[in-house]
Amino acid sequence: MMSSGGAIIGETFVLGSTLYFRAYDNTFGYQLFASDGTAAGTTMLGETGDFYRPIAFDGRVFFSGWDSGNGYE
Repeated sequence: MMSSGGAIIGETFVLGSTLYFRAYDNTFGYQLFASDGTAAGTTMLGETGDFYRPIAFDGRVFFSGWDSGNGYE
């Protein structure tokens, strides 16, 4: 993991021309982001909660998630 501007950046992968990455900050915790390589084109993809091992497969993004009511899914 790397740190950038207070955020911790974890797993990264590319799907098409978009870079996806998992990042942590003190406001949102771990979240999934997408970027076209520019600051203006980098966005958080909603509040996904705790999730792990994001991957791209067959043109889609998959990840496992966890919450206190359901555990891992």
